[in-house]
Amino acid sequence: VQDPMGLAAHLLEQKPEWSPDAILAGFKAGKRKSVSLDQSVHVRMLYHTAWVDADGTVNFRADVDGRDRELLRLLEPRA
Repeated sequence: VQDPMGLAAHLLEQKPEWSPDAILAGFKAGKRKSVSLDQSVHVRMLYHTAWVDADGTVNFRADVDGRDRELLRLLEPRA
């Protein structure tokens, strides 16, 4: 998650006990905490190891989760 504090604040904005200070304290505690939300949240996960910036600069990053190899295998032409 690019902005975990922002995401947590957005998801918990309807829960007054989860102020920004409480969220920060939860992050600093370093322990997992489950919080039930009033509504379901749809999440789209994207994993990019290569992309092009708005200015046309090509960026490459390490495939830390090892997903590129499988993607390349699936893209290979089949005989």
